[in-house]
Amino acid sequence: MKKRGITTRGAKSDRGPFRPKTGRPRPGDSGPAPRTILGHLRRVVSRMGAGGRGRGGGGHNWGGARSHYVHSPRAYAQRVSIKARVVRLNPARVSGVKGGRGAVSVGNHIAYLRREGLERDGDKPELYNGTGELSREQAREWIQDAGTDRHQFRFIVSPENGQALELTDYTRRLVQQMEKDLGTRLAWVAVNHYDTDRPHVHLTVRGIDEHGADLVIGRDYLSHGMRGRAGELATDDLGPRTEFDVRQKLQWEIEAGRYTATDRALVQLADAHPDALVDLRASPEPGREWATFMRGVQLRRLEVLNQMGLAVEHEPGVWGLHPELAPQLHQLGERGDIIKTMHKHLYGLDVTEQVVFNKDAVDAPKLTGVVQHKGLVNELYDTKYIVLNATDGRAYYIALSAHSEARGLEAAPGDVVSVSAHAPNPLRPADRNIARLAHANGGVYDPGAHLVEARGRRLPAGLDPEEYVDGHVRRIQALEKRGIVQSVGADRWQVPADLERAVTAQAARGRDKGRFVQITREDRHGLAQQVHRAGVTYLDRELVRRQRAPVPEPRGARRGLQRDLDAALQGRLAELELQGLTEVAPGGGRRLRTHALQTLYARDLEAAEARLSRAFGQPVRWGTARALSGTLVRIEEMDSGPHLLVSDGQRFTLAPYQRGAERHLEQPVRLTPVGGAHLDLSHPFPGPERTLQIRGGHEKKPSLPPS
Repeated sequence: MKKRGITTRGAKSDRGPFRPKTGRPRPGDSGPAPRTILGHLRRVVSRMGAGGRGRGGGGHNWGGARSHYVHSPRAYAQRVSIKARVVRLNPARVSGVKGGRGAVSVGNHIAYLRREGLERDGDKPELYNGTGELSREQAREWIQDAGTDRHQFRFIVSPENGQALELTDYTRRLVQQMEKDLGTRLAWVAVNHYDTDRPHVHLTVRGIDEHGADLVIGRDYLSHGMRGRAGELATDDLGPRTEFDVRQKLQWEIEAGRYTATDRALVQLADAHPDALVDLRASPEPGREWATFMRGVQLRRLEVLNQMGLAVEHEPGVWGLHPELAPQLHQLGERGDIIKTMHKHLYGLDVTEQVVFNKDAVDAPKLTGVVQHKGLVNELYDTKYIVLNATDGRAYYIALSAHSEARGLEAAPGDVVSVSAHAPNPLRPADRNIARLAHANGGVYDPGAHLVEARGRRLPAGLDPEEYVDGHVRRIQALEKRGIVQSVGADRWQVPADLERAVTAQAARGRDKGRFVQITREDRHGLAQQVHRAGVTYLDRELVRRQRAPVPEPRGARRGLQRDLDAALQGRLAELELQGLTEVAPGGGRRLRTHALQTLYARDLEAAEARLSRAFGQPVRWGTARALSGTLVRIEEMDSGPHLLVSDGQRFTLAPYQRGAERHLEQPVRLTPVGGAHLDLSHPFPGPERTLQIRGGHEKKPSLPPS
């Protein structure tokens, strides 16, 4: 690793500047010599034609020895950025879904790409392929077929001058060129997005070739070759960039708060220097106008980087770069994008401050507010964010993880949600089983003895004893790698008596790592809509909370959402007074009666049962029996929150939603009330997790109790 002035840096880049050289015609060349560099490069590319193909991994693999094509016309070609991702699809089957979990994943991805507001006119973008736009039925069929693939390829194609291109035709020609390069026809769909400064295309390609074999695309083609092809096509359509365009772009990048092409060139210069320095002391020879211009751009950019603390001048013209130059500039660019996003979606709102929510902060606050906007942090990886207009008067940008929201209960713009940061529970159910079995066996966990026990027990749905014990073995192997348990022979481990404490203590030392954001949907209706709803709303729960712990008087005037919330609470209180659900408060004014929430909930439940009885038969109250069995049909949305609709075909029940219940959708389940039928209606679901246990059922004919 080289020393570089103020730092050390990683491996050297293998991509140097491309300097085309002309020479004598080779055998097979025909026609007059091209007069321009661009013409020469096109001649080279056309000579490569169907070359650059190869086979690999049971499918097609582009690249071969000619993948250096990617350096073709460089200086004045239209620039196109391409982000690529290979997505492995889950082959697991899902009841009632053709294509299984893979189709669910593909369908969710396509649905999000086709959300409202992405076309030029703000409409939903159309899904298209090589022959035209896809109908709803054609799209569904494509998604189901794609769900059976082992993997698929997802691309974001972003031409620098995309606003000047007819993106649909451009994308079709790009895929045709890819098919020539790869030697196979491709099954693909795409959508165009116009919601950013740079219009772009989302291209999804199935992971099979025209013969049904796995499609394998070489890393070089994904990283460089496809971008080269895309740039060539854009140049064919728009012509090469003028020298004025190129100079203007480079000059604009001098002050940019993100990683730029000039930064990349500086990094390459440092990588090529024996001391990992950027040496710009030598002036270009007279007449080399472009080299002189580039040296000036690089020196001015280095001065800007110096002000950022990312470069230092050792002597006139000799600079050292920070080792984290690229990551820090990328992070700075992302923060700039966040600021622009918040300004765009908070325009006209009265907020005191705009904040990026830090989930890793020890004092990260618990927030409640209205989702102002929801989007993708990274459209390639489907990672989402929300802009929250919070009740503390601030607005927050909050990045989400894959596990931040309950499936089927994801927040949407206009919803009232609460946001909190959590450290994941380090203990697994397997840890308790391992500790119990080891304690009974002299401190040693023995998978063989565990298997004997497992064969005599009723296991979770879908697991056989061997799979069940294998899961415990994988867990104890992970604990061995962390030094918590020790191997004492073939498939035997010494387990400490305080295993659970040891696992928790080790996690605590790195507790700020791996923290995640959890979103709880408080109400799917906006504040104004809740005023006249029939069931238990967020406003009702907030009224109860304020009766129990009065909110202190604010120091300043109430602003923005605070003012809107106060008005909605007063409106809801007046509505409930008309329904006879309020009483005079000791200090004056009105407050909710003791059983107001229970009354609202009972009314909501009766209305839902009456509505559903036409399709599912006779209703059965979940709290009237010790246990209920049936098929979990769906999650039913009520004014009082989401409920589980369980039916045996003749009768049905509505039970309060519990986190994780969506895993049992369309499967037999057994519901067991815990601690009686009491509901704590101060919670949004309604009720904490202890209200109900949900177990996968094994009955062939699940049934509810007789009414």
